[in-house]
Amino acid sequence: MHVCNDGAVTYEWDEQAREEAAAYPVSAPDADILRGQCSQNAADLGPEGVRGHAVRFPVIAWDEPPGLPDGVPRTGLISRGDVLDIGQQVSARTLPAADLLAASFIWGWGAAGYGPRRLRDISVAAAGRLEPSLQRALDAVNQNPVSPDPIAGYACLYGGYDDQDRAAPGQEPWSRLHKFGPAFFTKFLYFSTPAR
Repeated sequence: MHVCNDGAVTYEWDEQAREEAAAYPVSAPDADILRGQCSQNAADLGPEGVRGHAVRFPVIAWDEPPGLPDGVPRTGLISRGDVLDIGQQVSARTLPAADLLAASFIWGWGAAGYGPRRLRDISVAAAGRLEPSLQRALDAVNQNPVSPDPIAGYACLYGGYDDQDRAAPGQEPWSRLHKFGPAFFTKFLYFSTPAR
């Protein structure tokens, strides 16, 4: 990934994506339908846009995780904007990365009853390595602040760059955590790099 001077983000596979998209052109009427659907979805999100996208969660099941804005536990609603704000605080190092992990889990699991248990299982299995592992992944993403590298963070949490030869959980220099897979560590990475 590369951030240009004008703020645009480019990826090394952009050209390949353009070529593949050119192989499947969309007709003008279909493009109009898609534009209409996108406009309707944006309107459904309300004036806050994607930041306002909120999910309901069972407050009592989560053992009052730290780092949440005051109104979140009272209402039982957590918005994407709430989690992005926590991500900014983690990036500024005013909150621990584990707070972002908890918030991204709450947002991601929503009303599902087994989310709290899965987060506890990850924390227990990490046995004191949770915060250093998460922070190491975030440091990998932000090694160059001008051009964040979420792929480096992904590799750190995945256990390497080779899907055939992953490091075991707890094996440095990687940050792989037992029971913390791509479905949720990608959410953690997404929320840790807001507005980039």
